[in-house]
Amino acid sequence: MITAPSPGVYSVSAEIYHQWDAVNQSLLTTVAQQGPKQARYEQLHPRDPTPNMVLGDQAHTFVLEEAEINKRFAKVLDLPKTSAAAKAEHKKHEAKHKGKDFLKLDRIEKLQGMRNEMHHQPDFAQLWERRKGVELCIVWVDKETGLLCKARLDLIAPFAGMMIVLDYKTSANAREYKFAASIYTFGYDIQGAHYLAAADSIETGPQRKFVLAAQETKPVYNCMLHPLGEASLESGRIRRRDALLTWAECLHTDTFPGYPTGLNDVEMPSYAMHLFSEFA
Repeated sequence: MITAPSPGVYSVSAEIYHQWDAVNQSLLTTVAQQGPKQARYEQLHPRDPTPNMVLGDQAHTFVLEEAEINKRFAKVLDLPKTSAAAKAEHKKHEAKHKGKDFLKLDRIEKLQGMRNEMHHQPDFAQLWERRKGVELCIVWVDKETGLLCKARLDLIAPFAGMMIVLDYKTSANAREYKFAASIYTFGYDIQGAHYLAAADSIETGPQRKFVLAAQETKPVYNCMLHPLGEASLESGRIRRRDALLTWAECLHTDTFPGYPTGLNDVEMPSYAMHLFSEFA
């Protein structure tokens, strides 16, 4: 980790942003869902990205940062290493693109297909045309706890008298009745509250709306835009505030507890109870 800059708006790479020592939505979600002990561990021992996370990161660059594609990625050389000359050619190619991630042709075609589909989605295309900022890195101080916070907003754009704060997500299924489950599972309600707090920290203005742009990772790469509902956003505000207060206390006392202790009754979910009553 490195010291985060003073509060403000910055245009830096995701690599630099992720090194800033400040509270982000991911940490707060872990505090809220798995407790401070897990959050502290992950802060000190960053996890290796899963294949789905790698694909999501690559798609993010193709969809939102076209100018960065050739800086980040290079095509794997389509030349079997069956001779000394071929091996030398591979070595030369790798040296030329040192520091880049090498992608096979089918992965490049997949990512290009995802970009094309997203940019032809009418709602996203309209927001993209009106965009005021992409990959805005914001640092601010939470007034209640004094914690330094950070957020990296994918896209902001005016729409229907509001300012849209959009975040791009890859998903197995982008339809609303399937994607809705991801809101709680991955803490998108907390993310929405955190990102809107980031936007509020830099300027006052029109009403803001947090929108999740969900895209499937298999052909035909269907996508939908999902504005986060007010009930979910209110849940996010409450859970985010509780997590901030908890984390501030943990840092102050240098203690990071795990799950609550004691014996607590647990019941099946209500839908399971309903099914049981039907067959009783």
